[in-house]
Amino acid sequence: MDLTQFNFSILTKFDRKLGNDLEQVVKKASQIEELSPIELKSMLSEALGLNVLDTYTNQIADQTEEFKLSFAYILKCLSLYPLKNELYKNWNKHVELFDQAELTSFSEASITELHQFIQSIVTTGHNHTYLSLEKMKQPIHLIMLLLIHLDTILTLDSKMEPLCFNQLFKFRLKKKKPYGPSSSFSDLIIYLLASHANKEPLKSLPSISSFDKYLNTELLGNEFDNNDDVDHPRIKTMRQLLKKMRAEDRFCYLTDIDQFFTTPFDQVKLIFDDLYEKITESNARFLLSRTINDDDFVVFNEMNALWLIYYFQFLVYEGQKMNPPEVLQGLSSTREFMDLWKMFYVPNEQKATFQWPAQFNDVAKIT
Repeated sequence: MDLTQFNFSILTKFDRKLGNDLEQVVKKASQIEELSPIELKSMLSEALGLNVLDTYTNQIADQTEEFKLSFAYILKCLSLYPLKNELYKNWNKHVELFDQAELTSFSEASITELHQFIQSIVTTGHNHTYLSLEKMKQPIHLIMLLLIHLDTILTLDSKMEPLCFNQLFKFRLKKKKPYGPSSSFSDLIIYLLASHANKEPLKSLPSISSFDKYLNTELLGNEFDNNDDVDHPRIKTMRQLLKKMRAEDRFCYLTDIDQFFTTPFDQVKLIFDDLYEKITESNARFLLSRTINDDDFVVFNEMNALWLIYYFQFLVYEGQKMNPPEVLQGLSSTREFMDLWKMFYVPNEQKATFQWPAQFNDVAKIT
């Protein structure tokens, strides 16, 4: 897939409204014979919500140089880059070098610099074939390296045993039932919600039928009582989303995931409005100048990271579905993801407190 198309496709999956707005921009732009860069930037800035700050809308309209919706900008919007902590210095540098490479159409010099940097931070102690200069000339391979690196960051902050790419999002055929990334991701959401409600990690995966009892007032709002209102509209919405996700060919929007892990919007509207303005200003500045300020709102969003990893796996899985089952089985047994993951993973000083349920480990078993 062309990297520009890949970046655009992620943006359209942030939420349905943004997806529709961007599709309308594409449709409108295709109908204009001579579209100036300023007109296109104005249309995109409006669709992306940058017009909430007049100063940035004017700045975009006045600039003549082209701005690009790069993968680093996607990460910035998802609160995954840059991360304010010495612990993440390698991640920030990795994204920065990839961004430079993407903005220069992956020039030989930029790829060489990125290749040298990754070779300097991996923990294998030798040149691995997956990190060869030849491999790294492929943009989609560079994206995969970024996402595997991101996955190891999740583990650094986790009390769980390694939450790696290979373990939770691997393409394996279960007994009598095809395995898809969406079913694995919905299992993870149910598990996280139930563990949160239970105040400690569960030892097994709860079923969707027991989903209601694990929802608490923190998620649904103080007016909700599990015992009195099992037909609460938010429970219905979340249950429907889970069932859709478990269907092999379904995909969830990022706003779908937010429904499970955020307080209802009407309860935090004033806080959210203020936060949205800060995030928008920071994202706009990064889109235009590739810079951030010390007072920019920067926080690592674990669920956004998981969603992005899931999205990438979903695309690969969709591309493989037309192949015979043995192709997927072969893909599921490869050690490539695990080998790459181990290169970026630097074990935390504190050992994991909890282990994932056996159901996750069964799917992730390496052959």
